[in-house]
Amino acid sequence: MLRAELISQLGGDPTHFSGLQIVAAPFDALWDNPDYGEWLGFETANNIPLWEAVYQPSVGNWITDAYFAFLTNIDASAQNNDAANLVKALGQQLAAALDGINKAYQQLSDAWKIFNTAQQFLPPELRQSFDDWFGQNWGQTINNLENGFNNLVTQWVAAANQAGGEYTTLGQAMQDYNNPAFQVEAKDTNGIKLSYRTWNLVPRLTDFIQEAQAGQGTSLNLQINARTATSDVTKWGTEGSVSLNQGFVGVGSGDSLTRVTVDTTTQNFVMSFSSKAFTGIKITAGQWFHQNVVLQFQNGPFIASGPFGPGKAVFFGPIGTFNLMASTLYVAYQPSVTATLDSTAYSQVQQGWNTGARIAVGPFSFGSTDNVTFTDTNQTVTMTNNSSHPQLIAVNCTIMPGS
Repeated sequence: MLRAELISQLGGDPTHFSGLQIVAAPFDALWDNPDYGEWLGFETANNIPLWEAVYQPSVGNWITDAYFAFLTNIDASAQNNDAANLVKALGQQLAAALDGINKAYQQLSDAWKIFNTAQQFLPPELRQSFDDWFGQNWGQTINNLENGFNNLVTQWVAAANQAGGEYTTLGQAMQDYNNPAFQVEAKDTNGIKLSYRTWNLVPRLTDFIQEAQAGQGTSLNLQINARTATSDVTKWGTEGSVSLNQGFVGVGSGDSLTRVTVDTTTQNFVMSFSSKAFTGIKITAGQWFHQNVVLQFQNGPFIASGPFGPGKAVFFGPIGTFNLMASTLYVAYQPSVTATLDSTAYSQVQQGWNTGARIAVGPFSFGSTDNVTFTDTNQTVTMTNNSSHPQLIAVNCTIMPGS
């Protein structure tokens, strides 16, 4: 219901929102953080969400890796078949090299966390910085792995250009994929600084927050009731429900929430959602990504003996490894929710709030520092978020291969 109403409010062609996902586990948008905000923005943009109407990032599934697999598994037409065969052989070596780098990054991350946690007992002046620790413990290993990968890329691009035909397009795409000019160093939440392929998030979250705090933002106003439509133009294959029984409302503390089923068919049921400011932050990949190549080779052909050969894994569709790319992040600043509920749901929410410290209503979260009031006469709860951090409420995805 909320998804259908949001699509209606956004306006335009409904088919443009066939990939819209509503956030079900509320969390703050922190891409403005001065220490790790850039990294977090890249991580959010680079993650391939799960294929469903609810937004859920998938663990360890990255567009950069899926795109790389796409480039190295295309069985393109060639003018020089010997060179084309060399490209295919090098592609297997490249995949192994990239896997080795990813595993090393994970091991590095785990090792730094252990070391940095242990040194927190030392005075600040005796603690080792990540850069110093990295240089002493991991620098040479990572440098060797990355040099090996870069050398293979150089060989792959040269062989692709020698193969000619469609391989010249792939060679340029791979060269840009690995171009340091389209990468930047960023620091994550643990202080680990590595190189990442760039993403553009516009407008900047910092600018949006400043406008919201100055009262210059565009407000959001949504309402759902028993008559709100539950169907919309979608490719998820899901049906509307007569009750909010998929974890839409929850009460509790921390990450532990007790879910409340709300009867949406009663005449009195209504939920109003608003925020002081609302915007869509558009995501575009840096120049390392070639959308035209994805479109050109969306139907392959793919290398028969590779992991994406006939009858094997697929890139696109519900079970594809490269099926979604987040294109717009919708954020709301200091949202409010007013809900008139059935007596059972109202009582459960009130009791849960009195014993806990948090109410979650779909993508909106309210805690002990927020304003929450209950009106027993009409079974209405009103909640207003006071945080300086916006909340991510929905994500519109491009359903790959896009257009």
